[in-house]
Amino acid sequence: MPLAGVLVALVGPAVTILIDSLSFLCAVVVVAATVPRVRPEPETPAPAPRLRPRAYFAELREGLRFLRADRLLLSLMALIVLTNLLDQAMSAVFLPVWAHDRVHDAVAFGVVGGASGLGMLAGVLLTAWLGQRLPRWLTFALCTLLASAPPFFAVAGWTSVVAVAAVFFVCGVFGGVPNPIIGAVQYERVPALLQTRVLGAMKASAYLGVPFGSLLGGLLAQGVGLTWACVGAGAVMLLATLAPLVFPVWRQLDRPASAAGSPRLGPEAA
Repeated sequence: MPLAGVLVALVGPAVTILIDSLSFLCAVVVVAATVPRVRPEPETPAPAPRLRPRAYFAELREGLRFLRADRLLLSLMALIVLTNLLDQAMSAVFLPVWAHDRVHDAVAFGVVGGASGLGMLAGVLLTAWLGQRLPRWLTFALCTLLASAPPFFAVAGWTSVVAVAAVFFVCGVFGGVPNPIIGAVQYERVPALLQTRVLGAMKASAYLGVPFGSLLGGLLAQGVGLTWACVGAGAVMLLATLAPLVFPVWRQLDRPASAAGSPRLGPEAA
């Protein structure tokens, strides 16, 4: 994103998109020229039969049934859907409008977005290093709370690129911490035989709000203005991310799946 902002400022948006497209073409050439072809072994097993649509939806329903029976995973999915929706409104609408109307500089959009990405990378690496020593519930709850709402209030109230980028970086660090925890909890609570169905259903559901986030962000920014749109979205984000601190079900993050009452693999699934 920082590179895109610099390119837009130097050569304009059309040439930047052309450069971006050419970069994908270069990637194709690199793969074609450097990745060796893998020849099949003489005794390659027969490919698995293709999944029929009816069987696919049956397995998807089975994954959703498991999710409905596990209150922690269901709560986690609902939180992810809402935060993804609002984050999409920020990245697709609020932040570009802020850079265009308030700062009048495309580089600002790239710098702030890049700061968020670098912070998230740092948070993931930090969790990989210290994650085993941290209490999962409290770490997840506090980091989710600190990562989510502050960027909305920063964009609503400030025009300083340095200040907003600093907020996005720090929030990115906190935002990178919950991701490894979410992954660990999913694999702990879902039996191996159901993981593709349940985790696939969770991933698909997590992106339900993304297309509507851009639409919601555009409607809010046009209807009430950028400041009040960010304040309203930030307030909703704040209330949503308080849930892990308020509701007892989230404390199951610290407990093994068997002790937390996670659904077991029944005869039908087996």
